[in-house]
Amino acid sequence: MATTPVITQLDPIEDYFLVGNEIIIFDAPLAGYTATTTLADFKNPMSIGNIEDGSFAEEGEDATFEDWKNIEGGSVTSTPTEGSNGFSFNHMSFTPERIKKMMGGSALTDTAATATFVKVGSKVTGFGGKKGTIIVCPIAILDRERKRWMLYPKGRIATSLTASGNRYIMKSTVKADFIETPNLETVMYIQGDAVYSTGV
Repeated sequence: MATTPVITQLDPIEDYFLVGNEIIIFDAPLAGYTATTTLADFKNPMSIGNIEDGSFAEEGEDATFEDWKNIEGGSVTSTPTEGSNGFSFNHMSFTPERIKKMMGGSALTDTAATATFVKVGSKVTGFGGKKGTIIVCPIAILDRERKRWMLYPKGRIATSLTASGNRYIMKSTVKADFIETPNLETVMYIQGDAVYSTGV
């Protein structure tokens, strides 16, 4: 005897992802991205720190359909275009360490040694040369409870200088590069508490 289908709830319990003040960036996998790369290969997780209020924005493109119409303007079928995933945010902290990590910067140790217009021993950090300011590495957004993650295993991150009022700050735009292996997908939603080092 056939059973009568009944409507059920998609989510047994509804859940929500509220973006918090926490973005985590990792070192790129040492061996690169391969078919055997797993989350365990994402080393040295670091918190970006404070994100400027109102600066977090979605940068992905929505999925769309293009209608194929007949001569009378009626839609016969449509061609879908998949969307993309990305976000942007403004850093509040501005330090040499951040320039090195986010913009591929490097310490220029000899530059200030012979200059007469700055004190001897001044720190000089350069960026924007041939190495560029684009980096590719895992990056994740944490929710406010720090127990839900939106992880881009292969995030392509472009960071540049911008202004916020009278402050010079850094703005990062992130796009999720395609990846599909037995262990990784372009975007991964993780439910699990973040683990911090002692004192953080």
